[in-house]
Amino acid sequence: MLSPLPFQFVTFLSFVSVVYARMPLFLIGYHHQTPSADMVTSPILIIILLSSLCFGALLVYVVLSSRHHKAGASDLCLLGMNACVNTSLQPEGAVLLNGELWRVRLTHVSETLRPGQKVRVVGADGHLLLVEPAD
Repeated sequence: MLSPLPFQFVTFLSFVSVVYARMPLFLIGYHHQTPSADMVTSPILIIILLSSLCFGALLVYVVLSSRHHKAGASDLCLLGMNACVNTSLQPEGAVLLNGELWRVRLTHVSETLRPGQKVRVVGADGHLLLVEPAD
């Protein structure tokens, strides 16, 4: 599972791709003279252009695939399901439910559960699940 990329990192990659795409024009001296037909169709220029396009396509794929959303957006899908405690619940912590890590809060604040114990989902507040120990 990919995590979302920070905005600053995407901006930096965009800047690098623009600089990388302009490099062939600098290397052939585009800023000093009018390019001839053989300069524009140079194999090196074509290779650099194609690699820039591949890099841009990869960047778009990574950004779009990093937008992971939790499978159970509504509490109705998760009510009554059992989960395994991942971090100690005192009264908040995390559980593993359907292969995803969820933030949870115990309904009984006085209890503490250790990792490995089972809990049952009894409610939700957004993406914070309310749980109680499983019987």
